Amino acid sequence: METVKGLCLLVGIALLLPVHAANAYQWYHVAVDTIDYPTYEIQFGPEMAYVGTEAGVYRGYGLNGSWEGMGLDYPGLGAYSILYLRGAGWEKQVINESLLYGATGVGIATIDAFDFPDVVVAAFPPGNCAVWYENPRPGPSAPHWTEHDVDPDALGAREVSLADIDRDGDIDIAAALRDEDLIVWYENIVPAPVITWPMYEIGPMAGPRGVFAADINEDDRLDVVAGGMNNDTVGWFEAPLDPTDPWMFHTVDDSLDAVKGVFAIDVDGDEDLDIVAAGREAGDVVWYEQGIPHGRQSWDKHYIDDDLAGVVSVWCGDLTGDERPEVAVTAKYAAKVVVYEQLADPTLPWNVTVLDAALPEACPISAADFDGDGRTDIVAAGREAGVVAWYRSPPEGSNYWQKFVIDNAAGHSMGIAAGDLDNDGDADVVATAKDEGTVTVYWNDLRDIYCAFTDGTGLCESDGIYRWHDTTEEWVATWWCPRPFFVCEHPLVPGQCYCGNFGGFFTSTDLTVWQELGAATLPDTVTACWFHPTDPNVMLVGTCRGMYRTTDFGLTWALVNEGVSDLPVMDIETGQSMPVPPWFVFASIGDGSFSDGVFRSDNEGVDWQRILFMPFPTDLLQDYERSDMTRTVMFLGFRGAGIHRIDHSGFYSGNLNTGLPNLIIYRMRYDPYIDTLAVYGCTDGGLYLCMLLEPTDVGPGVSGTAVCRASPNPWRDRVGFSVTGLRRTGPASLRVFDIAGREVWSWHGTLSSGASLQWDGRDAHGRPLASGVYFYRVELAGEIQEGKVVHLR
Repeated sequence: METVKGLCLLVGIALLLPVHAANAYQWYHVAVDTIDYPTYEIQFGPEMAYVGTEAGVYRGYGLNGSWEGMGLDYPGLGAYSILYLRGAGWEKQVINESLLYGATGVGIATIDAFDFPDVVVAAFPPGNCAVWYENPRPGPSAPHWTEHDVDPDALGAREVSLADIDRDGDIDIAAALRDEDLIVWYENIVPAPVITWPMYEIGPMAGPRGVFAADINEDDRLDVVAGGMNNDTVGWFEAPLDPTDPWMFHTVDDSLDAVKGVFAIDVDGDEDLDIVAAGREAGDVVWYEQGIPHGRQSWDKHYIDDDLAGVVSVWCGDLTGDERPEVAVTAKYAAKVVVYEQLADPTLPWNVTVLDAALPEACPISAADFDGDGRTDIVAAGREAGVVAWYRSPPEGSNYWQKFVIDNAAGHSMGIAAGDLDNDGDADVVATAKDEGTVTVYWNDLRDIYCAFTDGTGLCESDGIYRWHDTTEEWVATWWCPRPFFVCEHPLVPGQCYCGNFGGFFTSTDLTVWQELGAATLPDTVTACWFHPTDPNVMLVGTCRGMYRTTDFGLTWALVNEGVSDLPVMDIETGQSMPVPPWFVFASIGDGSFSDGVFRSDNEGVDWQRILFMPFPTDLLQDYERSDMTRTVMFLGFRGAGIHRIDHSGFYSGNLNTGLPNLIIYRMRYDPYIDTLAVYGCTDGGLYLCMLLEPTDVGPGVSGTAVCRASPNPWRDRVGFSVTGLRRTGPASLRVFDIAGREVWSWHGTLSSGASLQWDGRDAHGRPLASGVYFYRVELAGEIQEGKVVHLR
């Protein structure tokens, strides 16, 4: 009876409360499977979303069922919480059974006839050899890799460059032999039953360090760029028709003090290769513009930096998406990792971004997309520090590169390379340590996915935390716990994870070994947690009997007494007003009694007041799409009553149930990978996507009888614009604008009623555009139709 009274009172309150105008929202059903299983959770990666249901976890995207189950047979339980970890999770494996002292230069390429890339290593004294390690099978569970000789007597082997030098379809090796003052190449004869590879001299070079294979003169033969540290020379060796014949040397520069790294790339966009080099003792980063004819006679020298102490290694490529190469370097003496971004004219000063100013003896550098976000990241190692770290490329509009340490016990790393060693779609890292003699692979698990599985009773022996293994396509248990409600990562302390369950509140740094927090204070059942936006020491947890607060990172806990009942806490969320604070903490609390409702704290969870009575509130989520940016508005989910909106004062703004049945709302989340505010609702009737419906303000115009519909919307690969209601066939245009109002693509031609146009999400230059909101405008003989489409990754 209490529940019925509560619901009646809810209706009365809704009628009496001041109602603010709400934006128009529309919910769309997402067909994850042919059966609409109860859906408890959704998390997002840059490539796809992960949905937790009663039947298990699904991954995919879109409204039309582009989803697949992830190991649904095991453990066969409901997926209540999903943790998508980014920026952590590298697995370390030393792949050489026999230590290789002096290991330095390293490269990744497929040496044999199998699909998995192998590893090539050069070693100077005492190793004095070149070897390659055969990839046995993918994954960190593989045994030590098989070592094969390339040259057991390569004196002072320093660097390698892997390429098909003799054009026979397999990968050969160009190498710099420091102690022989020689550049050589080795012919790949695998799987011939020989101990060493045939070696051919390319040419002499005094104390060579850098070596890089590339077609400098555009004759379809790979030449070799090299740097001689002992005579300050940068040059390139021109490949003959038969690469076993003598090579011709061309000097590029004979005054770059202590040449180290070299790289060949088209810097200035004139469709020929230029050369970038580093001079350690001079502190110079320079690029050489190739002249005519084909760099045999003239190279113009341009300084990128002339004051970077101890610059050693160079990597070049497009790091910003502007189709112009950036230059990334390490500086041994300055302990820095630096990126240089060229402007429209690369002969003018370059923008400088210091990624790291505290990497002692920063030496090797490489690059790849490690986190799957479509942007190239940097990896580097500090020899003295014994640290291997990667730096996440910033999104557009930012120049902050976030540093993540892969290994802080890597030894004296002298070589590093990145590549997908297990063919799982992400880039792994291999590094050498010269003094320790190790060749180490770091398996990329940055996209680690963990899930809290349970049958909901708390009695199932299979309840607990599981980790997804891409290689074997299965869930593997990492920790048993009864009825887990959530598993999450601290937003201010990456790698510090938490789980609330029927046993209490636990923390872990590896999701395998867990430590209970507040064992003497907290009730056994912990259902929700909240982290302070700026102070990592302050946390709140919701339990089956009220809310608790800590100010010392979980060492001690105190029951929150002011204004909060001792009923079950369903959710705790921050609400932020714009453009500046204040911010509030909201909590949904209740079990169907008259004490239920939404509570708000204005002082970081110390004191609370109930701002709205509503029975069975479930999840909270801030509504960022509103006209009045000074009001904090929250989405509020209910058990059996859908989703509603309230502001920070408890003013009821109406329901958001257009297209959404009155279902139990378990969870609501934004997709952080698209630039529009799309909300997903997890319900007992499946998954739903909510989009804000609003008119575009691309430009003025009047609507006629024409109607242009975009489908599918949201979309990934391409979107179609179908036009109806045109009065006549005639000249027409379709223009697409980004959210800032800039035209990114247009079509001009002739349209008639019933016509359809396709757009693949690329700009006028054919470059793929970022996900987010795009506005379109169709014009035909004075008739205008405007609308909005949402591009998903």
